[in-house]
Amino acid sequence: MKGMKIEMSENMYANSEDTEFYTRNHMLGKGTSGTNRDSKTGSRCCMLTAVCLGVLCAVLLVALSLLWFKLNTEIDQLQTSCEAKEKNLGMLSQLDGWRYFRSSFYYVSTEKKTWNEARQHCRERGADLVIINSEEEQKFIAENMGIAWIGLTDMDSEGVWKWVDGSSLTTGYWGSGEPNSKGDEDCVVTGYKSTNVKSWNDYYCNNVEVCICERKINWI
Repeated sequence: MKGMKIEMSENMYANSEDTEFYTRNHMLGKGTSGTNRDSKTGSRCCMLTAVCLGVLCAVLLVALSLLWFKLNTEIDQLQTSCEAKEKNLGMLSQLDGWRYFRSSFYYVSTEKKTWNEARQHCRERGADLVIINSEEEQKFIAENMGIAWIGLTDMDSEGVWKWVDGSSLTTGYWGSGEPNSKGDEDCVVTGYKSTNVKSWNDYYCNNVEVCICERKINWI
């Protein structure tokens, strides 16, 4: 009996060690499997994020391309429309004596008047004496309109030349030696003794000349 008890105790101890070994190995195996699953899940998330970002970039690129194409198309259409309008306005202006150039109509009076009378003549036609803002405009006037009053004067302050809209003269196209006023020539004509671009001359305001009227066109 005593031998049997010793043998049973040894078996129970062995079984206890086997159970502990099994349990420990089982727990270690379970932990390793969980780590692998977490790693795979993280990889899938990273991959999914990368795919989503790629799709988003592609969508944005397509949207920007479509917007750019639409913008260019609208610009081309607007330019074509403006060119057509300018052509039509240029043709229509010839019907009643007005000439068209770069968003303005120009008219040369047939009667000679003083500077003040000339300005009133222009105003009665919904215009004013011409304001020349560029060399291109001055060339157009010099080539087509001869000697005529323009909307430039220093009546208010001698030597301080201003346009009829109150703006100051920045670039002048004076003829040689002009202006040469001594306080008595306060108004300006263009085309004086010259068809060149630089043909302005300060002049007595009570002299009589034809005038150039300008009516600006607002597209919008």
